[in-house]
Amino acid sequence: MAEPKKTILITGATGFIGRRLAVLLADAYSVRCLVRDAVRAKALLPAAVELVSGDMTDEASLKAAVAGVDAVVHLAALKSDEPRIAAVNVGGAVSLVAACRAAGVRRVINVGSQASRLPRRGAYGDTKAQSDEIFSGSGLEVTTLLPSVVYGPNDPGVFGKLSRVTASAPFVPVIGDGSSRFQPVHVDDACAVIAGCLREPKTAGKSYSVGGPETITLDGLIDLIGAGLGKKPLKIHIPEWAAMVIAHFLALVRGSPPLSVSNVLGAVQSAPDADYGAIFAELGLKPRALADGMKNGPI
Repeated sequence: MAEPKKTILITGATGFIGRRLAVLLADAYSVRCLVRDAVRAKALLPAAVELVSGDMTDEASLKAAVAGVDAVVHLAALKSDEPRIAAVNVGGAVSLVAACRAAGVRRVINVGSQASRLPRRGAYGDTKAQSDEIFSGSGLEVTTLLPSVVYGPNDPGVFGKLSRVTASAPFVPVIGDGSSRFQPVHVDDACAVIAGCLREPKTAGKSYSVGGPETITLDGLIDLIGAGLGKKPLKIHIPEWAAMVIAHFLALVRGSPPLSVSNVLGAVQSAPDADYGAIFAELGLKPRALADGMKNGPI
């Protein structure tokens, strides 16, 4: 008689990574997803997954979500310096750890960000760094993953935004001098790492940077996107100070600003050097080259 499938809870399941991860895990596991809008989630997630309505700031919903699960993949986070960012990213981590302890759930894959390693951090990087510390000090069996820029089809992030601007606008605004460096990783490779960590208990108690095999500058990334579109983008560089003025103004008038202080700081700084390939080697995986990953386009 076959053993029953283990149950995995995904927070942030309707996000860019979460949607792809739910599809990947659905064959091998019973997948439960914590979602704020069940109607929207049904349209985005596989029919086989179980939906639990809730929020990272709702302790009761977190307790219900973790009941009976074998492991948690924590992806949920606010990223645009919203007023609730600390409540969701930091307070949510505290509540999730408490819920896991109460339910006897030991295994957690905590997906952080390279933003937490920047020399100058905005609200996003600060709250993610605090969240990582909460998980690392929780006494649970936690693996923390710190991805660089994640890209892929239907990308709502950096790649997708740059691609849409490059495709439709006469020029591409670039914050700073364009020399900041990134180690882009395809969304499916990031999901493969998460799935591998779920399989491998030896990754517990460790933190890994996650990135593809190539380093590229922001200017280089725009040129690469343009080449894929058959264009040579005209780049207009915006000084950091000017972008900061815009970001601070938008924060006053928009609850979730399209350009935040964290966005600006992320665009003008490179994360400290790290071994982005160690986790792939440990799991016996190989991340795809950037050119291969972009064949289907990020938009």
